[in-house]
Amino acid sequence: TANLAGVNMLVMFDRSTSMHDPAGDSGSTRWELASAALDAFFASNNAAGLNLALRFFPHDMPAAGCNQQECSTEACAQALVNLGTLTAAAAPADAHEKALLDATAAATPAPRNQGGGMMGMMSGGTPISAALSGATSWAKTQHGKTPNENTVIVLVTDGEPNGCDENIGRIAQIAARALDEDGTRTYAIGLTGSQERDMDRIAESGGTEQGIFVADGANTTQDLLDALGAIRGEILSCDFPLPEASGGVEVEPALVNVNFTPSSGTKSRLVQVSGEASCDKGDWYYDSVTNPTRIFLCKNTCDAVTADAMASLEI
Repeated sequence: TANLAGVNMLVMFDRSTSMHDPAGDSGSTRWELASAALDAFFASNNAAGLNLALRFFPHDMPAAGCNQQECSTEACAQALVNLGTLTAAAAPADAHEKALLDATAAATPAPRNQGGGMMGMMSGGTPISAALSGATSWAKTQHGKTPNENTVIVLVTDGEPNGCDENIGRIAQIAARALDEDGTRTYAIGLTGSQERDMDRIAESGGTEQGIFVADGANTTQDLLDALGAIRGEILSCDFPLPEASGGVEVEPALVNVNFTPSSGTKSRLVQVSGEASCDKGDWYYDSVTNPTRIFLCKNTCDAVTADAMASLEI
């Protein structure tokens, strides 16, 4: 059985007071639509099999200091919901999904007219630098535990940096260091209120080319849900090691087959081609014709496999 490389994702989600702004003509607030997308993603087949952790910012839960006054990387590195695996079952049967849903429901930011006191301090401002520093610290620790799996950060915000280090160049460098040192990629999703240039700089520095933008309106929830699902599919690795010889049995590359069983249950044998340039004629190829060590799925095949949460592969 061939397993896709595991994906360990931390979602760092903005809960600043501006998230209570009206979302265009939708009749809902930005928080209502964005949190609904989070909930739908947790429950979707796209998320089944995904290892996911969740942290909101600014937020003094579960550790005080992830706010625009204290700017604590250590606090921001503490996930509100620790890493766990989502399944195809619905909550409450899926205990991790239920924990994520409960955490999101409890994290509603203070509205602007309740901005005073401790709750206002926790919810005001947009300390992106502290949030991203904490996220990359979390990712570094996770990468050390699971070096053969993909560790990624998804930053979702509706604002410009407000509080802590507001220099977007230095903020982008946080994502760049995580990519260089640990291979951690950072995705930047900008809701209405964020600056396209800022999200692009963070994403480019984090190895994900450009930001993803979701505008206020009737389609906000679906657009954000689609963005999260697309990220999940993109970070799955569609390459596998060639089986190794064992027990006196040699491996003959010419006799290796790759079988794909979709959720419908009908197994099929994928077609081998000579290389990536020939993928219009088949499904997979070796990294080397003369000395193969890895099997790569062609892009169209990879897309089909990663889109089916219940699919399986056999080599």
